[in-house]
Amino acid sequence: RPPAAHVAAKAKAKGGAGSTVYAYVANTGSSTVSVINIATNTVVTTIPVGNSPSAVAVNADGTRAYVANSRGQSVSVIDTSKNSVVATVKVGKYPAAVAVTPDGSKVYVANQRSNTVSVINTANNTVSATVKVGRAPLAIAANPQGAQVYVVNNWDNSVSFINTATNTVASTVTVGNGPVDIGVNALGTSAYVSNQEDNTVSAINLANGSVSSPVAVGNYPTGVTLNPSGTRVYVTNNSDNTVSVIDTSNNAVIATVAVGQSPQGMAISPAGKRLYVGNSEDNTISVVDTDSNTVAATIAGQGNAPVDVAMMTGAVTYAYIADPVAGSIFVVNPVNNALVATINSGATSALATNPAGTRVYAAGNSDQMAVIDTSSNTIVANVAVGKSGSTIRSVAVSPGGKRVYVTNFKDNTVSVVDAATNKVTSTIPVGVGPIAIALDPTGTYAYVANFGEKMCQVPTGSTIQVIATSSNSVVQTITFKGCPWDVKVSPDGARLYVTINGIGLDAVGVIDTKTYQFVAKISTAGSGFSPSNLAVSPAGDKVYVSITEPIAIGGSNVNVIDTATNTITNTVKVGLWPQGLALTPAGNQLLVTNTVPMPKRKNQAAYNIVTVDTGSLAWTSTNYLGSAPIAVTFATVYPAQ
Repeated sequence: RPPAAHVAAKAKAKGGAGSTVYAYVANTGSSTVSVINIATNTVVTTIPVGNSPSAVAVNADGTRAYVANSRGQSVSVIDTSKNSVVATVKVGKYPAAVAVTPDGSKVYVANQRSNTVSVINTANNTVSATVKVGRAPLAIAANPQGAQVYVVNNWDNSVSFINTATNTVASTVTVGNGPVDIGVNALGTSAYVSNQEDNTVSAINLANGSVSSPVAVGNYPTGVTLNPSGTRVYVTNNSDNTVSVIDTSNNAVIATVAVGQSPQGMAISPAGKRLYVGNSEDNTISVVDTDSNTVAATIAGQGNAPVDVAMMTGAVTYAYIADPVAGSIFVVNPVNNALVATINSGATSALATNPAGTRVYAAGNSDQMAVIDTSSNTIVANVAVGKSGSTIRSVAVSPGGKRVYVTNFKDNTVSVVDAATNKVTSTIPVGVGPIAIALDPTGTYAYVANFGEKMCQVPTGSTIQVIATSSNSVVQTITFKGCPWDVKVSPDGARLYVTINGIGLDAVGVIDTKTYQFVAKISTAGSGFSPSNLAVSPAGDKVYVSITEPIAIGGSNVNVIDTATNTITNTVKVGLWPQGLALTPAGNQLLVTNTVPMPKRKNQAAYNIVTVDTGSLAWTSTNYLGSAPIAVTFATVYPAQ
């Protein structure tokens, strides 16, 4: 069987949304990697690598491409700024596939003839662990949330789930016959596996490991990839010279696209508009227009037997920081703390970003929600949500980006906004003073924290209400003592975290989303008063909570909670009256906004924003913007291709 063809995304950007995007193509016949400018569909350079490259993957920040050399029993590490090999790492026998963790710290390599996975530490390009898996591992993919890696075992008709924290196999699920490739959606909730001997695709629920009924596709399905929104799965049919297009809403094939000879690997452009298919027999790349599902271009002359493609996304992640006193949103590049733009937004105190990174939704002390286009950093719409004179306290976006949920604090309602039309489609009555809202990873439920009307000291004072998004109705109410301030959902949707304020009540509550019962209330009294905002790590193993009022002179704290034990394991001093918390997409940096600036000291400039390394919990930078920054969100902005 030919090795599975893998697809990955990579960011290499200097200018954000207008940055050049490149595709990296592994040519197994010529032992090279071709670099294609997808704006012009031309080969810009060819890089010699090891013997018979079979797969290529790219890290999230765009600095490295990793190439599995099947006959060379090695991985070539390419510096993408120079497009040259800077290291070669020996791995197992016949490496067939490669995947990079979201934070870029590890590379996982499937060794087909060793029945192992090599784990490469990218800091020093050495193998740090070897994991025994099933027979003939041909494909590998990393969960975008970072907690797991999935390995396709061709001879065992199975997929191994590797825990990236321990580098051990946590579970194994059975799929179809002769599986050869796997793709994972951006939410990390579903995976799709091509089964060559059955001519089918299996869909896996990654939360519980269940496998749905197989989807029939073309002859000898090989490569699998998904579009950024997760609504489409693309499968190369090697013997039919076609690509099957699957609608993930019903797992049905909606189109079949004729491409070149013996298609294998694919990569999709950042905006999902173009699909690049490597045709191994005629040495071409078919460029498929995903709107029309037709071939828009064919790229020739880029190497012998192209079997895999990896895409550089050209993406840049920006921090959007709201300051209601200054009436502005500051757009900052967190890499160098450079101020990119200032948006006049009024008294904004709530922010949310859509999954595609194209829109930031901003609201605050009015009934208007501003819609910001992140490619131009301009307000493109103002949406009236609650009644005139109302105030908005929280905004959340559905996982697919189609709906925006807004809490109207004075109206005791939640407005549902259609993101395509920027129109309110539903208004949902909730409890008194809705102050925070969050959605589960599937968008099935929205959780609303209601402040209450009796100072939150009696059981009826405060509630969390569960909204079924299919009907836009409240289906459950949870009552408790104390004033809620923020609410967040774990990446697997199993836990709900809420900050609770009140004399003798300050805590982070942990709620089981199946039983709607509190399983823990983690007191924060030892480090300060009034826990406010929350951030949950991509892997779900840590929760960060800002403690607004300090217990002693010298600054306020952010507490770090271990979700396995529901205990506070660390406390980080960050400044005065911290409010906003946001983690970078990889989860390696935590940005904290302090509503009261720390004054200039002898060896420290004045600051009101702190960035913390989540590994060492050391400060990596400080910044001073506006008057009282209160909210922050990250948006990863992609080019338009």
